[in-house]
Amino acid sequence: LLLRAKPERERLVELSWVQELIDSPRALEARLRSELHLLVHALARRDYEEASLRLAPDVTGRTWSAEELEREMAAYWREHAELLDSPEARRREWTRVRRAGDRQWRVEQLLLDREGPTGWAIVGQVDLRRVKTVDQPLVALEAVRG
Repeated sequence: LLLRAKPERERLVELSWVQELIDSPRALEARLRSELHLLVHALARRDYEEASLRLAPDVTGRTWSAEELEREMAAYWREHAELLDSPEARRREWTRVRRAGDRQWRVEQLLLDREGPTGWAIVGQVDLRRVKTVDQPLVALEAVRG
């Protein structure tokens, strides 16, 4: 009985954590901004292995490999010599989060270089219906668009 109780307790903790994010747009936005900034940091260093670990699978279960991320970023790098991950690039105004459905959101992280916004953005989706653990990534990448 005690062995079964622990997983049930953990499941309830997970459910309450997800509900907290749903009930608190500010907490959800803070979590998503943090994830997106870690992703930008990895992309700025061209560490595509690390970047791939920062992404959730999409609704079909698809994940991005390091090679796919490198290809996705190739057009950005042809136009820009750098990608900022500085305090300026982490400002709240460069991250957009909007509700897209029940427990679903669309996210956009604008990308900057030394001159400011580049016209490029990380575009993704968040689906809290599929969250299993507290520490898993929430953002599923759709594309890097310019």
